Amino acid sequence: MVGPMKLAIVGGGPSSFYVASRLLSLLPHGSTHSSYLKIHIYDRLWAPHGLVRYGVAPDHPEVKNCVHKFDQAALDARLRFFGNVHIGTESSTIIPHALHLPFSSLQQNYTHLLFSSGCGVPILHPALPPSSHVLPALSLVHWYTQHPSQPAPPPLDKVSHVTLIGQGNVSLDVARMLLTDPSVLEQYDVPEPVLAVLRRSTVKHVSIVGRRGPLEAAFTTKELREMMNLAHASMVPLDPAVLAQAAAPG
Repeated sequence: MVGPMKLAIVGGGPSSFYVASRLLSLLPHGSTHSSYLKIHIYDRLWAPHGLVRYGVAPDHPEVKNCVHKFDQAALDARLRFFGNVHIGTESSTIIPHALHLPFSSLQQNYTHLLFSSGCGVPILHPALPPSSHVLPALSLVHWYTQHPSQPAPPPLDKVSHVTLIGQGNVSLDVARMLLTDPSVLEQYDVPEPVLAVLRRSTVKHVSIVGRRGPLEAAFTTKELREMMNLAHASMVPLDPAVLAQAAAPG
């Protein structure tokens, strides 16, 4: 390190804390230049940890164990977290009460900037008609984790069949949340308003549609195994001919 480093990180999710933790470990307390480093993390939400807090399915609490490492880093006085602060050219419409700071305020007060704010809720394809029955998966995830943006609850009491486009772990998380008996989910940190909607749900079937073949599916074996072990659900087996075609050369 040539001189003092005052780093501002925009976004308070896992990647921000991993970066901060690594930098702090490179200059531990007592080292020659430990006082040269200061890290400030900004997030528009009131609490840190981003995706870990508002992206992990409630029935997977073990995935959140990484926050112990983040909490350890936060004990270092050289690291500070500022919540309810939106950095950008415009005020946040999703979290309207957040304090707005322009980018220029960071440029004037920090030697280094790191943008780690993740992705926003995607815009639906224009071919899909506007409807409360068509929504991005992230909106559904934010609903069952009770994200502060307060997305509207899905109309699960008005449908019996849900189709998920995409074959990654998020799809399997959503499918599992929709098909798991609410009495099982009560054991986990599922907000009561979410449980109330799930208890009224009439969803009986979930289809997962992927644009590529089964061999390119992005979900992990663990997620698939959990789906297969659901007490009151069963999976329709894949036609062996489809697997054979996917494995064929060319």
